[in-house]
Amino acid sequence: MVRVDGAGIPGERIAALSPPPMSRITPPLLAFLAVLVSGTESVCAQPADAKAKAKVRDEQLALIEQTGPELQKWTEIQQLISKERRDWATAKEIFSERIQLAEAEVKGLDDKIAEAKSQIGKSDAEKEEAIQKRDANLAATAELRAAIIRLENRVRELHAAIPAPLQDKIAPLYTRMPPDPEQTKVATAERFQNVIGILNEMNKINSDIAVVSEIRLIGERPTEVKSFYVGLGQGYYLSAKGDAAGRGWPTPKGWEWIRDDSLIKPLTESVAVLNAKAKPHFLPLPAKIQ
Repeated sequence: MVRVDGAGIPGERIAALSPPPMSRITPPLLAFLAVLVSGTESVCAQPADAKAKAKVRDEQLALIEQTGPELQKWTEIQQLISKERRDWATAKEIFSERIQLAEAEVKGLDDKIAEAKSQIGKSDAEKEEAIQKRDANLAATAELRAAIIRLENRVRELHAAIPAPLQDKIAPLYTRMPPDPEQTKVATAERFQNVIGILNEMNKINSDIAVVSEIRLIGERPTEVKSFYVGLGQGYYLSAKGDAAGRGWPTPKGWEWIRDDSLIKPLTESVAVLNAKAKPHFLPLPAKIQ
């Protein structure tokens, strides 16, 4: 026998009709429960016989048993959908923040790229300017190299104008000039310094009167003479005994000398003046200008 409570509905069946928790009650479930209660009330109100009531009750209970799991499944599905929606909202917010962060990083990279391009453009301009300066320096260096070659060749030509006794003064500088001006590893600046040093020494010689003792061939006999070099343009000599004199001048092949005994007297007086044995005065001496 099945225990019937109230309107004849078994106690365990009535327990199954207990409403679910409020968190799980949905609109379709509420509608179904309303229909169920209505049906139950109508059954209780009918004055039919017990068998008819039992049959109706059994059919309703069967319907409840059949639809209960489906309603539960539907509820679970609705809960799952709600959870997915919440998860999607959370994920959407996270993705939105990540997108904003990525956009900020992209903007930062774009700014760095723009700055890099600006620096590249500036570097290209500086590189072009450096190339232009380099080319200008190379052109100037080529001109200076050509100029120093001309100067060295000219110094070699002037070297013959320096009296042999005075060439020792410039020998250290003269020997430093490269034998082949076209093929040398000596720096151009060093070559200019060397040439300037030689020209300074030659200028000192040219602005002074040098008196030196030499051995000169007079006739067929080597004779000691005192030579007077007036700069680099004119020279005179007087024998130690005072019995021979002459004059000379520079040529591209060296100094050329001729004997001129008419110069014995003025040259003798010149020696006296230079030795402070006579007062300075003008002395007539011939000169040959090339």
